[in-house]
Amino acid sequence: TRNDTRDGNAKDAGRRAWDTLTVRAPYLGHVTRSLLTARLARLLGVLLESQVPLLEALSLTRHAAGNRLYSKLVEEAEEVVTRGEPLSSVLVGSPLINQSLAEAVRHGEQSGQVAPILLDMADFMDEENEVIVNTMARLLEPIMLIVLGLVVGMIALSIFLPLFDLTSIVQGG
Repeated sequence: TRNDTRDGNAKDAGRRAWDTLTVRAPYLGHVTRSLLTARLARLLGVLLESQVPLLEALSLTRHAAGNRLYSKLVEEAEEVVTRGEPLSSVLVGSPLINQSLAEAVRHGEQSGQVAPILLDMADFMDEENEVIVNTMARLLEPIMLIVLGLVVGMIALSIFLPLFDLTSIVQGG
């Protein structure tokens, strides 16, 4: 039981380190933050549009965040909303959330239309993310072709070099 606790803490620490790395990595971090922010906006928007109370929607979103840092951010948002402060106050100061989304939520809170704004922002971010992911895939294709070519070349060399050695032995030399 004591080892289980240590293993659990090690898993949590490893998961937190991985989540931090994926969010703060130089190029991958921007994409990861954008994808996770779009996911949070969509989840929260759908829940709020379905008439789920804000605190319950935040709790459900926290459990579905997929990243410990984002779960912690939503947990902070729950605490702030419980105290009666606006949701946008947490989002505006966070480096994890795109500031345009935070401002949109602030305007949505003022107009009473948070759910539609979250869904519109999620649609916009999903389109933007699709472009980024497609561009990255197009940039990686040549690299993957070069790597595959090198692997095939190494396999061919490993097959043919012993044959050349055998012919030199058979020819006497």
